[in-house]
Amino acid sequence: MPRFGRVKVKTAPTVEPLTVAEAKLHLRVDHADEDATIERMIVAVREYAEKYLRRSLISTTLQLYLDSFPSSRDGAIYLPRGPVASVTSVGYTDTTGAAGTVASYQSDLVSEPARLLPAYDDVWPDTREVVNAVVVEYVAGYGAAATAVPQRIRAGLLVALSDLFENRGAVVTGTIVSEVPSVAAERLWHPFRLFEQP
Repeated sequence: MPRFGRVKVKTAPTVEPLTVAEAKLHLRVDHADEDATIERMIVAVREYAEKYLRRSLISTTLQLYLDSFPSSRDGAIYLPRGPVASVTSVGYTDTTGAAGTVASYQSDLVSEPARLLPAYDDVWPDTREVVNAVVVEYVAGYGAAATAVPQRIRAGLLVALSDLFENRGAVVTGTIVSEVPSVAAERLWHPFRLFEQP
């Protein structure tokens, strides 16, 4: 099983971190012919950034699936995509196969990655040995508005958008065909990159 389990988007963001208008201004496009293309590229660049950063940029409801609660000494459940704004629920399948909810637990949303621990002087409940026996639902992202995303990340999005807009396919360098990496964008994003817990 992956160290952090499996993450699924339950509710996608309702806005993008860049508007078409500011993207067009950055790209120096002054007509509407490319609007639909630019809109799709903004989504693609946001998804690329989120994968690189291991973060959600705009508020997104996520579900973390685990086959069981952690059995390590501290019993921490690490939430793999930040920044975590809130935890909605911790559900599980008990040993009889019934659905249960953990009513009390400790949440550390300050650390990155954020983590959940059993309540003081308590342990996680036993689960049935089934796939995805534990489901943690939480909200991650800088906020519901594009302006909540740090400016350095937004600047990187514009750089990556320029790369994608100007190089809409693979690039031929000599006899080698390759994708154009957004090296400058990744340099802007790197200080925000969330690394896995060792």
